[in-house]
Amino acid sequence: MFDGFLSGSVDYYNRQSEDLLLNNPVSYTTGFSEALVNLGKVENKGFEVELRTNNVMTKKFRWTSTFIASRNENTLLDFADSDGQIQNVDSKRAAEWINLEGNPISSYYGWVVDRDIPLEYINDPYHPVGAEAQDVYVKDLNGDGIIDDDDKTILGNPYPDLVWSFGNNISFMGFDFGFMFQGTHGAEIRNMGDQYLFNHFNSAQDFDPATTPDQEFIKQKIFTDDIIQDASYVALRNINIGYNLPSSFLAKTKNAISKARIYVSGQNIWYSVADDYTGFNPESINNTSPTTWGYQRAGSPIQKIYTVGLNIEF
Repeated sequence: MFDGFLSGSVDYYNRQSEDLLLNNPVSYTTGFSEALVNLGKVENKGFEVELRTNNVMTKKFRWTSTFIASRNENTLLDFADSDGQIQNVDSKRAAEWINLEGNPISSYYGWVVDRDIPLEYINDPYHPVGAEAQDVYVKDLNGDGIIDDDDKTILGNPYPDLVWSFGNNISFMGFDFGFMFQGTHGAEIRNMGDQYLFNHFNSAQDFDPATTPDQEFIKQKIFTDDIIQDASYVALRNINIGYNLPSSFLAKTKNAISKARIYVSGQNIWYSVADDYTGFNPESINNTSPTTWGYQRAGSPIQKIYTVGLNIEF
């Protein structure tokens, strides 16, 4: 702990969670595709920092700041007989996740993009406007001349390297002003929404099977790192301005009102996302399974909220 102008704390942790409650695939001879079991051990380690500063502290003017940051590293330590388990969220668009010991749980899995298919081989590359082909050439990682499951690899994971916030509160002569920035960096999202945003299903964007070379190296983008996108963002989460009516004014109410404050506030006023993110909200997750975390279908748009109000105490 620190005292005076600066106060705060720094904490390091290393936690292990055992016997996780998971839906584990089982043999179809049981009549079920999966069963709820206690399985596995996951380690989470990292640090948390909180710093508070009294920047200015006078009778008429006060300014304080708070900075909070955390970093967490997730590792699957034990998954018993299910080590290396591969799962998907949507059987129709079966992009894969892998749970492999020594790596983060819910790691993205698939092929690595080599290059786009040249436009000359696309049926109608400029229609509809803004559309993209749903296929790409992928890399032959093991160099055997064919593309199969042996060429798949871990493509990333949904966990941020750093999460932080920075807030300020200022008061002066009855006025108060506060704001908070918040951000996260290093997380990745598997954005299935690209299929809809870029019209992947439109046949005009298909490649011509009669002329396109090296078709054995072509795979759909949803099975590759093409839709693994940077989910980092920085946002002005909230801002508020208020004014406490002076006691001389309240006295005119003959003590009926002891305190009154007029204020204006806003939430999500400014929001900046990574350049390669194509959805509406990098925070949005469309599934809740701990073994297939990070699945998104573009996400729900982020709402800006403005409020004007009056607080009265009698």
